[in-house]
Amino acid sequence: MSGSLAAFRNQRGDELRKLAEEHLQHDLNQSDRDTLKSAGSKVSTHATIGSLLGLGFGVYFAFRLRTMRLAYFRAFRAAEKPVEVRFADGRTEAVPDITQQLAPSKWGDAATYFFFSLGGLFFGGEVGFLTGTASASNTITRDPESRARIETAFKNYRIDVMKREIQSLEGKSGGPFDITFDARGILTWAQEDIIVHVSSQHFAVSFSLAFHFLLYISICCSHIFRTSERSKAQFHRANIHIMLLQILWLAAVAVAQESSQQVIETLTGSNRRLTGDDATPTLHLSDFSASIIATGTMSGVSTSTGAINATASMSSSENPYTQLVGASRTTAVNGTMTASTTTAAPVNTQPCNNYPEFCTRRYSNITEVCAHNSPFVVKNNAGSNQALPVLQQLNDGVRMLQGQAHIVNGTLYYCHTSCDLLNAGTVEDYLTTVTQWVAAHPFDVITIIFGNADYEQTGSDGKPLVTSSNFVAPIEASGLKQYIYQPPKTAMTLEDWPTLGELIISGKRVITFIDYNFDTTAVPYMLWEFYNIWETPYSPTNFDFPCTLGRPEGISDEKRDGMMYIANHNLNVEVSIAGASLLIPNTVELNVTNGLNGTGSLGLMSNQCTVDHGRPPNFLLVDYYNIGSFNGSVFEVAAQANNVTYNRKCCGTESLACVLAKPTVTYLGLVVAVVVAMIL
Repeated sequence: MSGSLAAFRNQRGDELRKLAEEHLQHDLNQSDRDTLKSAGSKVSTHATIGSLLGLGFGVYFAFRLRTMRLAYFRAFRAAEKPVEVRFADGRTEAVPDITQQLAPSKWGDAATYFFFSLGGLFFGGEVGFLTGTASASNTITRDPESRARIETAFKNYRIDVMKREIQSLEGKSGGPFDITFDARGILTWAQEDIIVHVSSQHFAVSFSLAFHFLLYISICCSHIFRTSERSKAQFHRANIHIMLLQILWLAAVAVAQESSQQVIETLTGSNRRLTGDDATPTLHLSDFSASIIATGTMSGVSTSTGAINATASMSSSENPYTQLVGASRTTAVNGTMTASTTTAAPVNTQPCNNYPEFCTRRYSNITEVCAHNSPFVVKNNAGSNQALPVLQQLNDGVRMLQGQAHIVNGTLYYCHTSCDLLNAGTVEDYLTTVTQWVAAHPFDVITIIFGNADYEQTGSDGKPLVTSSNFVAPIEASGLKQYIYQPPKTAMTLEDWPTLGELIISGKRVITFIDYNFDTTAVPYMLWEFYNIWETPYSPTNFDFPCTLGRPEGISDEKRDGMMYIANHNLNVEVSIAGASLLIPNTVELNVTNGLNGTGSLGLMSNQCTVDHGRPPNFLLVDYYNIGSFNGSVFEVAAQANNVTYNRKCCGTESLACVLAKPTVTYLGLVVAVVVAMIL
């Protein structure tokens, strides 16, 4: 073996083994060591089982393929075939028999079994390693104190390894190295006039991967070519050494996954307008004045039952938010009945949309995630905008729901462009599900925007066919009306909105808007969206997400700055179906669009909007909120805009197909090492 490779020098291997053992003994207690051994055992078990299963499936599929190939050949051989061709002039030519040339060959059998077995081994090992890593990560990070000690141990270990590796190069470099580490763990070394800064984390991981890969190969070669008892003993000691290094490396991976932070970049300079056409017509609106439409005021809450109390006053100097938890509550069965029933204990106990800090903030001073076309969850349908149903959306943290409604035979349905293309069911059924969630979550405030897709249709009298009044029936039938807040004005400014705590105390925890054909005289609780909210350009088809005014046009900057606003951040592609042009979500770029940073990301747009308007967007409208640069990335963007910490679990687990489609160097290096070891 070449002496230039440190992994092949026994002296170097013993040195690193001793170093690893020192850190295990001095930096960790017995409980930590047991935890690491358990984690390493899980990874090893999962990888072994996965590799064996993958190998077995590969052999099985190869067998089936070659058996099928042989069956086709036998059928061809048994079939009657022409033996000659007779031409018009009477001349005949024999047709050569190529049957034997088509026979399955031994080389074909060998190649099929080899490649299928290798592919199965690779795939099974990768899957096993992924599941093992997840299980080991949970084991290591379960105890925060143990995790901190393990993190410290690995940090000390990798620093020592890097120091020794760099110092070992002094004799080859022609000059000594000056090695230092700063408080952030950034390694700096200097030789003569050259100064290099390297992140210790990235350097250590790279070194660890290379070292492990070469060490695996060397151990396997040693195992094959050395047969003495002494060699077997060395092989056993080397395996122990590998295990120690793997455990420390695994701990670092787990800790890095838990503690890594992203950085948001902010664009500067002028905004660029979208090149794609808006999906909705341009809305022009001159400046308006707010008009009083409501005669009632927000009521308080009885501290004994939590029911609406008509005599309570919200102007009390006493802090009302101590009433956010308490005894059992009573509530009306639906919006029209007078009977009441005792509700079950609340599902959630965290007040104010999962952040107690929001209790004293105005509704207009909070950034929430909006599920664009929330009802459109239909599998294998290109018109879908979300992957998870509305209950899961709300449980994950979505607090604004938006959908496009069409009227069919007098009934409102949630449909995308046409009910023949995508029909997600009736508005009433959807609102019934939402009402059940609202009833079970008394400390949450949600917003619903009703999209009136048939706003242009008119009746025989020339009046609009669908207005706010058409939504009253499904709202009342679903029981949602009892929870809807009725603002005192048709046009609320930022300062007019109550706090989340006040809304929760009152029991009126649902705010409703409609985009077109509003009628606040008939339905005073359903506000016109564009009297209260403006939007950035709608339905973009490229990565330019400017924070300019999209809808409504014609209002002054002063009026705009006094309204809430929605950042439309759903990237689309335009397709033609049955002669109709349709915008559907660009699912290919979702990991970027819904990501935390980078060009075209939601985080970048949120930051840019904050710079442009002096405050973050109130609502972040997205498609497929569960997909992003990581699970929950859209909620992390909202949390950063709100200056709070997002630490909730979100959105299920990324599919295995997505993970395997983006293999990391870490996974690839280890799997290749295992494959090489088994082949040798």
